[in-house]
Amino acid sequence: VQHGRDARAVECRRRKDFMSSQLIQFALVGHCVPDSSYLTITIQKAIPGAKVMRATDDANVERAISEGALLLVNRQMEPGYADSNGNQYIRRLVKKHPGVRLMLISNYAQCQAQAVSDGAFAGFGKDHLNKPETAQKIREAARAPVAP
Repeated sequence: VQHGRDARAVECRRRKDFMSSQLIQFALVGHCVPDSSYLTITIQKAIPGAKVMRATDDANVERAISEGALLLVNRQMEPGYADSNGNQYIRRLVKKHPGVRLMLISNYAQCQAQAVSDGAFAGFGKDHLNKPETAQKIREAARAPVAP
């Protein structure tokens, strides 16, 4: 029988092992390296232990979708994708993969409204990375069920 601090340590390790086996995966789509770093920090603050990858082209995006990742799509995308406009890319992905989980990363309200209208979760702009509501949006979208 374990008592006191030893029992708490075992329970803490058990919870940590459970959480690490339940990693939530995110894919950053169309972001440059510096912005990807900032977004990764923001995601991991909102959901400690979350796995974040850069999907640097259409093939990586397809793989991320097949693994159930939540895609954070840049409004103005880096080269290497079928579209350079994040809203158009979201529309294309939703049509091809109904139920895919997406968020648009943009400071422009009209672009955010269009993305939500097209099937994305409410996203956020890079100007809001450290805001509590951003962490809440990330957690809510991450908890949404993954479509088959």
